[in-house]
Amino acid sequence: MADLNSTALVAREDRLIERAAGILERRFLAVRGPKLDNASAAKHYVALKLSRYRREVFLAIWVDAKIRVIEIEEVSRGTLFQTVIYPREMVRSAIEKNAAGVIIAHNHPAGSLEFSAADRELTERLRETLKLIDVRVLDHLLVADGVASLVQVEAREALEREEIERVRREEQLVERRAKREEQAAARRAKRAAKLA
Repeated sequence: MADLNSTALVAREDRLIERAAGILERRFLAVRGPKLDNASAAKHYVALKLSRYRREVFLAIWVDAKIRVIEIEEVSRGTLFQTVIYPREMVRSAIEKNAAGVIIAHNHPAGSLEFSAADRELTERLRETLKLIDVRVLDHLLVADGVASLVQVEAREALEREEIERVRREEQLVERRAKREEQAAARRAKRAAKLA
């Protein structure tokens, strides 16, 4: 009996989540859609929309030049571990919608909140392809146990690389100073030996 009640509860919760996602989508799309001037609105929407799926689903949130939502499109559904995206179809959708930008999003039903190498390659391929028609990929959101933003991950990685480079330059500077001081000390010792 407990299994039947928990199954009914899960089904009821799933319906409630579906209704909430529908309300958010209607609000997103009301009068050409709201302006997405902060990342949290898109993150909240995709978290609600994608967290319930047990297989990978890929969404595109198409926006105009003022970052107002034009349409939210489910681009693909896949398996537990992957979904297939064709850049050609993304170009077609962008042109049909007269979009200036897109926020792409997908879920990892297995729970990993890390962008895979394939996720990063796809994002770069879409950036390059859509750039040809003046459409910007604004972000790639990943839903698992939370929501991750590839733009934020890349920014953090760039800062880490800059910090590593700064530390490397400082270490080289310290090494050069130490070498100069060592050479100066050797010259002084040589002069002292000549005088003695």
